[in-house]
Amino acid sequence: MTKAQERMVEAYFRSSNRTLGEVYGNYSANKEKAYRWCESRRLELNGFDVKIPTHNQMVFTYAFRYHKEGKVWLHYETHMNTYDFAIE
Repeated sequence: MTKAQERMVEAYFRSSNRTLGEVYGNYSANKEKAYRWCESRRLELNGFDVKIPTHNQMVFTYAFRYHKEGKVWLHYETHMNTYDFAIE
């Protein structure tokens, strides 16, 4: 696992935030659209244990775990990139 992946895993397990409302209270339509797109990815991969590991005023990250090839993987979305890697 790379150092960047280790940081993503740490942020994921440290976070207890699961919804935009928990993070922002009020949020823009664009944030809601992005969150719904992330939710569609989770459904496609049969993901579980959704979290919003990081956020600021402008952007948030979205992550969940899923099973693939007999292992547990982490799917991690940022505003710029998508990451998928085995964690167990």
